Amino acid sequence: MTDQDIRERMRAERACTPPGFDARQDALLKRLTAKAPERRAMPLKRPAVLALAFSLLLACGAAGASGYMGLARFWRDVKPEAEELIQEKVAQTGGEMSGASFAVREAVFDGKTVEALIEVRGKGGFMPLDENGEELEALLSETDWAQSQEAKNTLAVGCDVSDVDGVTLSSGTSESMREEDGTLLVYVSDVLERTVEAEQAQITMTCWTYPASNPREIQRAELTFALSVVEREKVACDMSADMEGWLTVTRVETSYTPLSMEAEITYMPGERLKQAMPVFYADDVDRNHFWSELGGQIQNEDGSYTLELICPTARSLPDLLTLRVEGIDSRLNIDFAAGTATVEAEQ
Repeated sequence: MTDQDIRERMRAERACTPPGFDARQDALLKRLTAKAPERRAMPLKRPAVLALAFSLLLACGAAGASGYMGLARFWRDVKPEAEELIQEKVAQTGGEMSGASFAVREAVFDGKTVEALIEVRGKGGFMPLDENGEELEALLSETDWAQSQEAKNTLAVGCDVSDVDGVTLSSGTSESMREEDGTLLVYVSDVLERTVEAEQAQITMTCWTYPASNPREIQRAELTFALSVVEREKVACDMSADMEGWLTVTRVETSYTPLSMEAEITYMPGERLKQAMPVFYADDVDRNHFWSELGGQIQNEDGSYTLELICPTARSLPDLLTLRVEGIDSRLNIDFAAGTATVEAEQ
C-alpha cells in the first residue's frame, strides 16, 4: 500500500470529523484523565478563569496584543511583497455555531498554500480558547477544573482548510493570539495535495467547537469564501550536477510566488545513495536554510527520480536558487537566468 493509498483510507474512515481531530481529542482526553499533582483545591470564579486565560494569551503575544493584527504578524519567511497580496473584507458564508462565530479577517491563496487569519468570538457567555494553545493546557492542569461549571462555559475551538476546488489538504500548521477586546485570532497555513490552476478558487474550511470538559460534544460548521489566486512564476534548468557521488541532479523546475515555492528536482541516484531518499532543502541569500516539506517522489523510466520540495520562497529568485542535500557538504547553485548550474564545495 502506498502513502497515497494510506492517506485516502484515513480520510475515508474519518470523514465525519475535521482533519487531525481524533489525534487532538486523544491528547486532550489524556490530559483530562491524567492524575493531577497533590495540592489544595481552590474554586475558580469566572473572573479568575478569564483573567488566567487572558494573562496567558497576552504573555505569549504581548508584542502583538495592541493595534491591528493581520496575517503579516504571523509570517516569518515570506518575501516582503507578499503583504501586497493579502485580501481583506472577504465575503463569506457559514462559520456560525451556538457558542462561537468564525469570520475571515484576511486571507491569501497562491494555488498551493492557503494563508488565513480567522476571528473567533464567543457567544452566549462562552469563552473560546485555541484547542492546541497553552492557555487551555494550563487551565486543564488545574485540579478539578475540567469538572467545573467554568470548564463547561469554556469552548475549545479549531479550524482547518478542508477543500479548495476539490483539492484536499496535505499538511498544515496553526497558531493563535488574543486581541485586547477578547477576540481570538487563529492563523492557519495549509498546504494542498496539488496545485490549483485557476484565477479564483472556492475555499471551504471546517470549524469546530466543544466544551473543554467534554471534547466529544463537538459542533461543526463550514466556512466558505472565494479568493483570487496569486499567479505563480516558473523557471527551470537542465543540468548534470554531481553531488559528491551520492547523486546527480539533472533538472530543477521551480514554481513560486512571494508566499511559497515548489521545486521539482530530478536526480539520478549514485552508488553511494543506492535506494535511500535524499532530503533536499533550499538556502536563502544569507545561506540560512529554510524549513522544507518533501512531497511525493516518483521513479522515471530511465531510473531517475523526481521529488517535490515545498518551502518558503528564496529571495534570490527568479534568477538564482541554492539547493543542498542533508548529509552532503556541497551546495548546488542554479542560475536560471544563464541556464547553468555549479556545485560548490563547503568552505
